[in-house]
Amino acid sequence: MVKSDFRAESTGRNSPRIYRIGLVTCASNFERHQIMIHAFHQALKKKGPFALYVITNYGIYYGDHFTWRGEAADYSLLDHIQLDGCILESNLASDRMTGQLAERLRKRRIPVIAMNLSLEGVPSVNLKLTQAGRQLMKHLLEDRRCERIDLVMSPGHSVIFQDMLKVYREELEAHGLPYLPERIRETTVSIQNGRNMLTRILREEPDPGLRAVICVHDVCAIGVCMEAEALGIRIPEDLLVCSLNYSQNSMIFRPDITGVDRVDRTAVGLACDLLEKMIAGEDVPPVTHYEGVLRYGASTGSAIDEVAAEYQRQTLQQQAVNKIEMGGQVSRMMQFNDDLEKAESLEDWAQSLDDTLQDIGCQGFYCCLNHDDLPYIESNLEDHKTEDSPNYDSRMTVITGFSPRTGEIRNRAFPIEELVPIQPCPGDQFLVLPIHHAARSYGYMVYLNDDLPIGRYVFRIFQESLGASLDNLHKKMILKGNIRELDRLHMEDQMTGLFNRFALNRFAPEYIRGGSYTTVLADMDSLKTINDTYGHLAGNNAICMIAESLKDILPEGDLILRYGGDEFLILSGNTDPVYWERFKTELNDRLKQSAEKQKLPYAVGISIGYAICGGNGSCAIEKQIEQADRQMYENKRARKALSGQKDPV
Repeated sequence: MVKSDFRAESTGRNSPRIYRIGLVTCASNFERHQIMIHAFHQALKKKGPFALYVITNYGIYYGDHFTWRGEAADYSLLDHIQLDGCILESNLASDRMTGQLAERLRKRRIPVIAMNLSLEGVPSVNLKLTQAGRQLMKHLLEDRRCERIDLVMSPGHSVIFQDMLKVYREELEAHGLPYLPERIRETTVSIQNGRNMLTRILREEPDPGLRAVICVHDVCAIGVCMEAEALGIRIPEDLLVCSLNYSQNSMIFRPDITGVDRVDRTAVGLACDLLEKMIAGEDVPPVTHYEGVLRYGASTGSAIDEVAAEYQRQTLQQQAVNKIEMGGQVSRMMQFNDDLEKAESLEDWAQSLDDTLQDIGCQGFYCCLNHDDLPYIESNLEDHKTEDSPNYDSRMTVITGFSPRTGEIRNRAFPIEELVPIQPCPGDQFLVLPIHHAARSYGYMVYLNDDLPIGRYVFRIFQESLGASLDNLHKKMILKGNIRELDRLHMEDQMTGLFNRFALNRFAPEYIRGGSYTTVLADMDSLKTINDTYGHLAGNNAICMIAESLKDILPEGDLILRYGGDEFLILSGNTDPVYWERFKTELNDRLKQSAEKQKLPYAVGISIGYAICGGNGSCAIEKQIEQADRQMYENKRARKALSGQKDPV
């Protein structure tokens, strides 16, 4: 059995087993997202040899569906990779979707912990909002004497909302105010939705006296504040704004928003402790609670304390530095997008990615694409995947990657169960950012450990750009393939498969530049007689026999054209007249043998003339053709006289 301190079980190489812990989250609140990842990394690092695999996206989940299929595909990686335990973080934004992920993990006997999510049969660490929520309601009702309080919830915070809803109802009734369900509203998380929500609240009851709005998410609370300012509503004189998801956003916004600090680091520690016990085979309680703390701010008429004020100053200073650095990163990303658009191959694409990440100081990254997709991306084939195809292949290929541990990696295949192309070390953290475009998943980016100097917007640019650029590269290959096909159809004789007369201008300069070359003109004998006597199909068959014989006899480097109906033009670098005299005999002998083999009732022959350019630089192709044409007719007359025919045309 695995011991609860994670240190049992050697790999047989005098090193401890490294436990793989998954953290599944969503980066819709990027600042909190980064804080949570860092907290999990530090908490697990203290427990022993582990590697943290963070699978994240920017998807927004609405009720029962994602905004587009690609976002749901992000988490399908969980069906493939090997984990010893997994934590489902509340920022995933839906109990139902998180429950589906948990069920798939549990079927594979992977221990699962949820955070602030109510999932049947899944142990969870939940914020107990009763104490801080009751304190907030008493402050609004008793200290500030609010006459109306609206509660705005957001999907994905159901545990917090249900807890607050109970306190909200109890405190209103205890203070003699009516509990009205229409004052409880739901909206998705955005500043604009917060602004719209306040507009609707004011429209229903324009002047009820002093009112308060409690938002489950501080982003909506900020939107409420901004709309109030635009409408000339004073905070806190006319309106009190509160949040149940207190964060840096609440602190640095003017006025500082009063809210419940969820103290997520406490929750992180509890979750890691519980997961450790579950991996060791121990039972854990279905729900473990932790308390929130009410932080007073100017939005309810309370000044923040000195410690919070100093933290606010440091936060603002760091944000200013981040914005300066982010400006350079965004500028580099714009160039990166241009480079991706110009990529003519996956190699070009991978080199642009490698150059950009190293240029902004990223020291550990791997770009992993579906192994079976690679030939598809660089071909003009139709998509080989259907709606029922898996989002990820059983094998992945590192297109490009670099870290101090591995150096540069290019085009190395590995099983998707490993998720990354290297063996983890104790304390590793892998941030996995899926690459998709519309309904298609191409693979994912892996960033190694804490050296990810990428700001919020650059992070998102990567997610949106990589998949789109791969799709664009494939479309470019389709366009090139179509152009090549049109070019081929334009220059190819459909009956014989040889080049036609249009190809002469395209390829003749290659021979002329060499200085020395031979122009050969060949004309079939007696085509009119064959057509008149045996029909045009027989004549076409004879022309095709000549074409096949020319391809068989002449070397690959020679250019063979069907120059006219029964005329053929050859450009060759061979300038030996003896060779071309032998060629006349050999070609006619081969045609005779083919006719006999097919038991044709007619003979197939050809008259040939050639002109050799000796490299003096004055051999225009037109002059060469004229000279070869004259010699060809001389050969035709000679063959006519020899055979006794009237006219071997």
